[in-house]
Amino acid sequence: MKLFSFFIILFLSTYCIAQPIDRNGRLVKKVHACFKEHFGNLHNIDVYKMRDECLHNFQFTDFCVEDVDCNEYCSDDFESYYLLNYWFETCERCLVEKPFLKKLSDNYPELPIVSLSRDESEVFMKYGLEEYDWIKVPFYFREDIDENPAGYPLTLLLNAEGVVVLAVSGGIVKEEKYERVAKFLDKNLRRNK
Repeated sequence: MKLFSFFIILFLSTYCIAQPIDRNGRLVKKVHACFKEHFGNLHNIDVYKMRDECLHNFQFTDFCVEDVDCNEYCSDDFESYYLLNYWFETCERCLVEKPFLKKLSDNYPELPIVSLSRDESEVFMKYGLEEYDWIKVPFYFREDIDENPAGYPLTLLLNAEGVVVLAVSGGIVKEEKYERVAKFLDKNLRRNK
């Protein structure tokens, strides 16, 4: 049974991990190493929670991306917390997450949201995202940013130093996940004001 569980976790972690690797492979290697460390205890495993734990405190590589309006944004432009959201159009959970991200944007307008899509720029208009003051990045895998190592959607909250302080693999697709992010922002983002 333990061997069977091992292969299921291995399959899920391999299947759900994005195909391209970030420019130096650090993030993907970290998540794989963390998964491997957890293989000793496979009973009642929560894959999303394990991914979140594996991503927590990861130091993101400095990055620069170009948005749909050809504006360049770099990680050192952010003076406080910012949110990275990896997604693509045919990912059902990614689309379920959009209303929660819109709610975050409405309730925390001071929080920069970097929407990293695998799709072309038209996808932002298709889903009504052009009205939001997000940094909308099409074809993000062509940009100078770490690749998504944990499946889609993936939402990461980083501090100004580029450290992942909160990871939500599988996306903010339920109210309880939204509340987890909102509680962190209320405690940390608004306290810094």
